[in-house]
Formats: sequence, C-alpha cells, structure tokens
Amino acid sequence: MSNNFGYPSNSLKIGITHGDYNGISYELVINTLSDSAICELLTPVFFGTSKLVSYFRNITPFPNFSFQPTRVNEISLKKPNLVNIHNLETRVMIGSQTEEAAELALMSLKCALDAAKSKYIDAIVCCPISLGLLKNLAPSFTNNGNFFSEETSNAETMQIYCNHTIKVAKAIDNVSINTLPQSISVEYLLKRIKFFCNVLKNDFRINNPKIAVLCLNPTANTGSFTGGDEERVIAATIKLCTANEIVAYGPYTPQQLFTNNDYLSFDGILSLYGPQADTVFSLLNGCEGAIYTAGLPFVVTEPFNTCPCKSTSLETSCRSFRNSLFLAKDLTNNRLAEK
Repeated sequence: MSNNFGYPSNSLKIGITHGDYNGISYELVINTLSDSAICELLTPVFFGTSKLVSYFRNITPFPNFSFQPTRVNEISLKKPNLVNIHNLETRVMIGSQTEEAAELALMSLKCALDAAKSKYIDAIVCCPISLGLLKNLAPSFTNNGNFFSEETSNAETMQIYCNHTIKVAKAIDNVSINTLPQSISVEYLLKRIKFFCNVLKNDFRINNPKIAVLCLNPTANTGSFTGGDEERVIAATIKLCTANEIVAYGPYTPQQLFTNNDYLSFDGILSLYGPQADTVFSLLNGCEGAIYTAGLPFVVTEPFNTCPCKSTSLETSCRSFRNSLFLAKDLTNNRLAEK
C-alpha cells in the first residue's frame, strides 16, 4: 500500500512512548493496536515493558493481544513492535503518581528520542504524562513537545491542536495571563504568525493558508474587545502580514469567529496563549483531536488530553490516540514529499 507520494505507508515506523503507566497509556495502546488494520497503514513501535503489557492486556477486552519483541534496529514491518525498556518487576498503582512511574516515563521518552535521532523510527506519538509526575526528575518538563524541543536544541517550536475541521496554535506558551501583555510585541507576533504559516504550508501541504488571529481581551456579551496596547499590537502585526505575503485577519473575539461558524473559512487559528487555545479547541470537538509539536527534526504528536469534560471515556481517548497515530503518519509523509 502506498500514499499519493509513492512512499509505502507501512514502511513508516511510528514510535510510541508509554507515558504514565499508572494512567490509561497501556489501555490506549493495546485497545488501539488490537485493530490489525493499523499495521496495514503504519508500523507501531512501542517503548514500554513486556511485564506491564502482560498486566494491562488482562484488564482489556483483548487478552490475546501480543507485541513482536524486538530491538530498535530490528523492527518488523506490519506488526506491533515492543522495544523493552525495562526488565524488572514493576508495581502498578493505578491513579497514583509514583517515583517508579516517573522514572519509566522519562526512560521511554529518552529511548524514543534516541531511536528517532538514529533514524530507526520516523515519528513519535506520546502517551499522556501529567506535569506533576516528572516535577522532581525533570523540573523543566512542561509537556512532551517541550521535552523534545530541549533535547534537540530547537529554539522555536509551536504546539498545534488538530482535528478534522481546524488547527489551533499557541503564539505564546507557559506564560501567565498577568505577564502576557508584556510578552507581546509586533516583532514577536509576526515571527510566530510566519512560523505558523510555514508549518501549514510545508507540513500540512496547504497552499496560501488563511489564518485568523484571536484577540487578547474580549468583552463579555458585546462581540468586541477592550482595545488597549495588546490589540493595537495585534492589528499592527496583521497589517505587516500583507507585506510578507501572509493571509491573516483579526484580531477576532471568540463571539465573532465561532458564533456563525466563521472559523470554518480559515485554515488555522492563532490563539495568544495556552488556556485560550485549550478552551477554543475543546469546544470544537477537540476531545478526539491530537496535538502536533511543530518545528522539531521529526514529527511528534500526542492525544489532546486537556479536555475540561468531567470525564472522557476510554473510547473517546482511544479515538484521540488513533488520530494522533494517523496524524504522525500523514505529517511524516508530507515532510518526505516536501523534501
């Protein structure tokens, strides 16, 4: 089976990190990869442990599911592969944050990173890790994408939330709302819009993408914003986009952009900060979406697991994980075609 660019789809080796094993990571992986059709489209390579696989498959509907044990340089195509990162007994405490789980989560990330650097795998899909899990082992850890950005010395990356209708990006991340206005400048915002535009062109293969930029200070129930220096900076930046041959509009309030589904006429939405992007994407059926960390030397995706729903079903989480796998495959193929 080949894609539109002539590359065999199942020749792409997609690494999967095992995240926090006391969470739902192993259930996500086993439930998803139990569908044999997955391996007709890509070759999954799970960086986990055989003992944990044995434990968790017995609490899934697929007790007979099995991985192909392998070394990272001997991956079998058309099969779910397991690279065993740890051979000792592991204590499972579902719902708890333990030091052992943190150590193995970090080990899985590092093993996948080494495999990607060595070209043994083509992309990485990350299972969920809570920020609190790694606070002692890796104090600078904020998310999976940030880990790979630091480890590969990529100064500029961008998290993009993706589903079948829209892509929502963050201009600024890990900054509090109180200090956000001081972080916005015309120069910085233009740089981020350019970056987003290039990702839409090169990674998503969208010709002449159309971008909507959200405002920072919407006024409740008025469909307008409060104005101020931040909005003047955004408006000035959007004017400069035209001179740089970028199609960008705004600043928009959420009421302006989403009330009549006007957002559907755009290829991407640029939010100003993380919580704004989380809220917007969650309301746009984001629970089944995926996160792409753009700007890395290889594709890194993960399920969108910041949905503010009171409870997200395992079925929904599995669809999000499955979409993360397919997004990693598609983006990797797009990058190959661009080369």
